[in-house]
Amino acid sequence: MCKRDINLAMKGVESFQARLTGVIMRVRFILAVGFLPLVVVPTLSRIHSGIAAAVPPACAPAQQASANPGKGNSKTSPPAPGSERPNKFAASMAALEHGTLTVWLPRTQPRGQPAWEMVNPWDTFFIPKFKQDFPDSNLHFEIMERQALDTALLSPQGQPLPDVALVEDFRDYAPLRESDAVISMWGMSRFDGGRWVIFRQSPHLEAARAFLLWLAHPPHYKPSWSVSTKSLIPTDQADVEALAQEAVRDYVNEDHDALSSIMDNQAARFMTPVHDGIGIFAVFNDVMVVPSIVEPILSFGNSKLAFVLVAASGEGLKDFGMIHSWIILRNEGAGWRVLHLSPGWSLPSSEEVMRSFDGLGFEDGIGDAAPEISLIGPPDHAEFPYRPGPEMEWAKIEPAPTTFILEFQQHFVYARDRDRWAVSDLLLVSPLSDGPTIRKRYSGGTGLCRWRVWAITKGGTVSLSEWRTVTLVP
Repeated sequence: MCKRDINLAMKGVESFQARLTGVIMRVRFILAVGFLPLVVVPTLSRIHSGIAAAVPPACAPAQQASANPGKGNSKTSPPAPGSERPNKFAASMAALEHGTLTVWLPRTQPRGQPAWEMVNPWDTFFIPKFKQDFPDSNLHFEIMERQALDTALLSPQGQPLPDVALVEDFRDYAPLRESDAVISMWGMSRFDGGRWVIFRQSPHLEAARAFLLWLAHPPHYKPSWSVSTKSLIPTDQADVEALAQEAVRDYVNEDHDALSSIMDNQAARFMTPVHDGIGIFAVFNDVMVVPSIVEPILSFGNSKLAFVLVAASGEGLKDFGMIHSWIILRNEGAGWRVLHLSPGWSLPSSEEVMRSFDGLGFEDGIGDAAPEISLIGPPDHAEFPYRPGPEMEWAKIEPAPTTFILEFQQHFVYARDRDRWAVSDLLLVSPLSDGPTIRKRYSGGTGLCRWRVWAITKGGTVSLSEWRTVTLVP
C-alpha cells in the first residue's frame, strides 16, 4: 500500500459540514440586480456530488505545474484571452471515440418533484450534445421510472447493472458508496444536479471514466462569450496562469502552508476540513484527493489585476472527475499574488463569474489611487437573526470605483481553532446609490462570520477595508 493510501478513511462530520458550507458559500456569488448578469447557482444535490474525493490506486506522482509560480515562461506565449487552446483533457476522453457504454437515467426526481424532462430534457439536449461530440460512440441511454431505477440499483450482487448511472436519491447513493460498489464523480456536471457513479463491475471502465470527464468539461473548450478584457501582456499571463495552477493544486492537496505562501498579504485565509469526525455523513468524508491534470483554460486582466479559470482532474480509490476553480490575482509592483481562490465550481457557474468580471472593463494606463473605504454598520461583534440577515453599510466613494465587493466568510461550526474559516462568499455590489451610503443585505448560514468590503477601480487597483465580525442566530 502506498503512502497516500494510508490517508484514506471514512471520517468526520466536520469534513462534511466544512465542504458543504464552503461550497454553499462559494456558489452564492450574487450580483446586484440590473448591474451585471446573475451567476447560476448550483442546486444542493450538485453540492453533494462535488464533496468526496480520494487517492488514485496507482499512487502516481501528481503532475507538476507547467511553470514555477509567479515566473512565466517567456519562450512560449500563452493563448490570447478567449481563444481556444490545446485541451489536455481531450486525450483523457479518447475512450469515448469508439467506446461502448450503458447509462441509466431517472425519469423523475425524488419526493414527487417535477419530471426530469421539465428540468433537463435528456432526449432533446443531453443525448444530442453527447452525440455531437462523439458521433461514433456506442452509447446506450436508458431512461427509467424512479421506482424501477431504485429497485435496479439495489439489486443483489451479480445482477446486470449499467456502466454509469445518475443517482438522485441519497437513500440509494449512500449504500452504494458505503459498500464500495461504485466510483463517485468528483466535481459537478455541466448538465444536472445528481450524483453520477461508475459501477465497479463495469467492463468499460475507461469509457466510463471518460464519460465523467465529459460531464464536467467539453472535449474542445472555448468561452461561451467574447472576452473583451485583453490588457494582460503574455509574460503576465504566463505568470498568473502558473500561480493559479499552483493555488488549485495546493488546495486539492490540502497543502495549507504552500497555498498561504503564494497568497496576497490581504487575502482571506481559509482551511480545508479536518478529517476527524464521525456521524451519518461519513459517506462524504473520504475527501483526500490527488490531482491529475491541472490546467488554466481562461485568463484575462491588466497589469494590476487578473482573473484565471482553472480545470483540475483527479482520481482516487473511490472517486474520479474534475472541478473548476476561479482565481483573482493582484500585482502591486512586487509580483503577482493570489488575492482570492474560489474552488469546486461547475464550468457554467465559473463562466458566469468570469464573464461578470470581464464586463467590468479593466484597462491599463489609468493612474487611479487606492480608494479609502469607510465601514458604517453593523458594528463589530454584532448579532442578527440569519433571516433576513444583516444589512451591511459603507460610505460612497467619489469618484466611484468600478465595483464594490462584499466579502463574507463563515467560521466552521465544529472547529476548535478560532481562525478556521471557510472559503469566502463574494457579492458584487454596484457603486451607484441615490444616498450617501452603499447598502447590501447578506443572508447566509448561521454562526460566527466576518465581513469586509473591496473597492476596485477601472485601472485594477484594489482596496480592502478592515474585517468586522457578526454572529447570525437561527
